[in-house]
Amino acid sequence: MPEEVLTGAAYVENRRNFVDYLKALDQQAWGQVYDQHFQSLFFYALSRVGDRSEAEEQAAQVLEEALRGIGRYQERGVPFRAWLFRIARNVVADHIKRRQRERGAFRSDHNQTTFESEVGFQLSFQRALRHLSQEQRQVVVLRFVNDLSLKECARAMGKSLSAIKSSQTRGFERLREYFETEQGG
Repeated sequence: MPEEVLTGAAYVENRRNFVDYLKALDQQAWGQVYDQHFQSLFFYALSRVGDRSEAEEQAAQVLEEALRGIGRYQERGVPFRAWLFRIARNVVADHIKRRQRERGAFRSDHNQTTFESEVGFQLSFQRALRHLSQEQRQVVVLRFVNDLSLKECARAMGKSLSAIKSSQTRGFERLREYFETEQGG
């Protein structure tokens, strides 16, 4: 039952239980967060960045940050939604600052070369990820793009710690092979 429907003590108790499910990384609870909040997070981001695809990325990033940070969430009598929008404010502000720095990089030939090099690496890395299994790709992205620990990655994927370590090792081996082949040995 959505938390907005309840009032009084039932509202507070339901919200605490819901947060407990979120902290346990319950997929159904996180699905409910997505269903209830993604659209409003998207429109918030769209109002700030002005681009639909960037806004979708930022809304998704907010939910990823919430997933990573739910363990630190503390009930303080404010709606969970307020916590999400605090994250949204920070994520979107960081995105705007990063975009401004990148645009500033275009103003200098030296910075242009550096920026092109970084973009080239990102595209190459994205191509390399396509050579991994879905599980290996998910582990690599969670670990090194989203900066999750091995334990957090295992919890997020519903796998054992040893399975995550194994997927990471196999994924790195395939990435190494890909880059060796790509660069001619």
